[in-house]
Amino acid sequence: MATSKHRIKLSSDGDVITESNMKHRLHHLFGQIEKEFDGLITENVARIHTFHTFPDFCRFFAFHY
Repeated sequence: MATSKHRIKLSSDGDVITESNMKHRLHHLFGQIEKEFDGLITENVARIHTFHTFPDFCRFFAFHY
């Protein structure tokens, strides 16, 4: 049984949430946040690339019309 120093609270189903469990859960959640930011960065880089190549795309079609 966890000591009172390490006992954080009871979950809704009555289980004791320890400091170790809380750290693990937070680590997992921050990992998910980091993964989401990585996806957003990848999307933004693709948009920036599209934005920078768009003038070339327009010039290509303007030249051929």
